[in-house]
Amino acid sequence: MENKIKSSQKKIQLNLFDTDDNSLNKEFFIFRPNRRLFIANTPDDIDSECYCNGDTWSFPVNGRITKINWLQYRVAKPLLELLKGFIFRRLQNRASSTVLTDMKFLNSIAKFLGGSNMNFNDGQIISLLQILNRQTYYSFKFFYKWCLQRQFNGFSDHGFQLICEYKVQKYSGYAKVAMRQFGQINQKIIRLVNTLDTEEIDLSVNLDNLCLAQKRVLLRLCLELAPRPSQIYYLNHSDLVTYSTQSNAYHSIKLPMAKKMSEKVKEKRLRAVSVILGETIAAFIKIKKAVYKTESEDGPLFINPKSQSILSSVEIGAMIRKELKFINLNATDMRHNLAQGLADQGASADVIADILGHNSTLPAKAYIAATPKISEIKAKALGMNNNYKNIMHMLNTGKIINRNGVQKETWIKGMVGFQYIGEIGACSLNSSCPKNPVYSCYSCKKFNPFNDGEHLNVLKGLEDSVQMFLDSSTAKKDIQHNRTVVQLESTIEAVKKVIDRINLKK
Repeated sequence: MENKIKSSQKKIQLNLFDTDDNSLNKEFFIFRPNRRLFIANTPDDIDSECYCNGDTWSFPVNGRITKINWLQYRVAKPLLELLKGFIFRRLQNRASSTVLTDMKFLNSIAKFLGGSNMNFNDGQIISLLQILNRQTYYSFKFFYKWCLQRQFNGFSDHGFQLICEYKVQKYSGYAKVAMRQFGQINQKIIRLVNTLDTEEIDLSVNLDNLCLAQKRVLLRLCLELAPRPSQIYYLNHSDLVTYSTQSNAYHSIKLPMAKKMSEKVKEKRLRAVSVILGETIAAFIKIKKAVYKTESEDGPLFINPKSQSILSSVEIGAMIRKELKFINLNATDMRHNLAQGLADQGASADVIADILGHNSTLPAKAYIAATPKISEIKAKALGMNNNYKNIMHMLNTGKIINRNGVQKETWIKGMVGFQYIGEIGACSLNSSCPKNPVYSCYSCKKFNPFNDGEHLNVLKGLEDSVQMFLDSSTAKKDIQHNRTVVQLESTIEAVKKVIDRINLKK
């Protein structure tokens, strides 16, 4: 018995990365799956098993079968066996969509090695880290930690510390959210709402009506809850919850959460929906049962009407793009619209993060900082105060004038952001002004705006400046301490008031 234990330990402690001709004849770690794997919460009509035998593995990811062909990774046999064990472990403990990132790491390490030896010394570790991006860096870190915990030869605490101390490039996917111009999107959303309100679902039992009902449900769902296609994929008939009273009926949806790396079982949260969406989903399910002549109370919500197979997340995303093509939007735009709408209504960062299913409040704070209505809300709140009214009266600009007959020496010139502005109005101050031109003019009584001045260019330049400051502060997670943004908000509001005054005068 004692000899068997020593032999088992020896297999782990051997040098696993020798690539000479005799290395494959030595004992080394060989991956053998210890049990069958299944992806949790996958609808019944998709093969949920992960096939991890042989040189080609396959597993489902949101309705599509993903394959790993191990023969394409030209690395040493011992390292390949370790990579197989690592991926198998990730499939056991992580969402299948997370393993897609690990597959990118496989490509990176195979490209890095190019068939040569991998000893995981300090030089090789640093060289490998330099070609990895943020996502594949973490896959490599998890792989090294997994091997270190199992005491495989070639992996050390020093090497793992080297990986942990490496400064990976920080990235915020929501850094560009700040100061987006949502006015045009709002017009498109209004057009979408008008289109949906004018089209009623025909309850006749046929395949054409089933297709139309499915599209209407999908668009209304994107309009109200803006879920990701991967969330829509997991919706079932039973996820529609109806609460009935004597006079009314209320509806909710059990919406699965997405982007939870460590959750194999999808958490579902109850989300209230409008009466019209709830009734539309109920009618859609009723038509589906009649068309396919089934009484089952459960089953995938969105399917291919002809083949009756469940739509994958990729197919759902393509359907959303196709149906929203007439207003040039997609599922991501709908999520931005929902988040920005919540921010404009004064929703807190915690509420926005919870509704959108974000892991942190950082994206929500970016939406709140981006809302162009923040300064208007502040102005309305302060407008109830008489002292504030008096101060604003004192800060009003001079009268609006025509540029004809005004001496050019009095014209105001300056830079807004990176743009030169030279025709916005005239200054009635007899001496030189110590303040910053253009930026300070719109709150100065000595400033007389031209009725045909470049005020819109000033507004755009100010918004671009705010965008630049917000991009910088968002990347440094320092939005709340950015005083420049708050000051520019007031200037933007003053410019808008001048533009409104000119439009009223016209």
